[in-house]
Amino acid sequence: MKDRVRKLFPSPVFKSLIWIFFGILLILPLLAFYPWKYRVVFVFLFVCFTILDLLFPLVATFFLAASGVFFGNHPGGRFLELQDCLWIYWCVRGIVENKLYGNRILEDPFWKSRIGVLLLSFFGTGILSLIVNPELFVDFKYYQKGWFWFLHSTELEPYYPIKLLFLGILFLFGLIARKNWLETNSETNSFYLIFASGVGFGMIVSIGFGWIEYFSPILKWKLNYYHRWLDGYKFLALPHSLIPGLKRYLPRFGIQSLFWNRSWFAVYLVSGLPFLFYWIFNISKNYKINIFKNNKLFKENSSEKTSPYIWVLFFMVLLVFGAVFF
Repeated sequence: MKDRVRKLFPSPVFKSLIWIFFGILLILPLLAFYPWKYRVVFVFLFVCFTILDLLFPLVATFFLAASGVFFGNHPGGRFLELQDCLWIYWCVRGIVENKLYGNRILEDPFWKSRIGVLLLSFFGTGILSLIVNPELFVDFKYYQKGWFWFLHSTELEPYYPIKLLFLGILFLFGLIARKNWLETNSETNSFYLIFASGVGFGMIVSIGFGWIEYFSPILKWKLNYYHRWLDGYKFLALPHSLIPGLKRYLPRFGIQSLFWNRSWFAVYLVSGLPFLFYWIFNISKNYKINIFKNNKLFKENSSEKTSPYIWVLFFMVLLVFGAVFF
């Protein structure tokens, strides 16, 4: 079976063209909903990403993991469907390439781990919740149908829970497949660390924008203009603090960084904390990581012992988060 599938890709160039075509095919149904200038930009973006993923898949993984900071407006917001398409491409290519290398996702040791069993239980609960709510599928007739409307759905539409469950399962399979494929085809075994570093980098960017927004009225005005352009209006909320002594230092409105409201900003930061701490505690062991395949730029002489500076960095992160939230 594997040999028959490989025969469908007679040359690397033809294989690359297939993946570029697949990336464009994902976004093609969405183009009718954008002005023509945006169509050119989005097609160019997808072609660039697919080429980057074909040449340096680990670099593409890093940038895609970090790109969440630019898609932080509310569900159903403008252009959010673009990142869904990028993740779908990323997952599907990982699953296909992993299969071509003879690896089987379901035989991965991850499924026998505690977190693997927990995630399977979580997805099973999600599937059962859809089964016991058949009225959710009956409501489809009241909503517009299509690829765009499926990805563009909000939390008040019946497509939304199905989309979240579908993308969640696809992402987990894609993540494991990419890890097995790239570790088989590369000299590095730091796929999870590179993915976590991308998420951590995005968090650092968002926190940086948040602090600059606090000190710079000009940037805050530009961010307000950006959100009005993106969603048509800007959600403003009064700040709050759990520590009374900090109230006098609070701005007039809550810090939202690149996000539509401070709640989504907080959700992004909290959900990214496990990746950030994974990155911090492993960077001392893998501080010289080559994410460009087949390029030996550094010598491997990392230490297995966690540096005390990592603990200092850890508590600095907690201090920054404490100042942001409280």
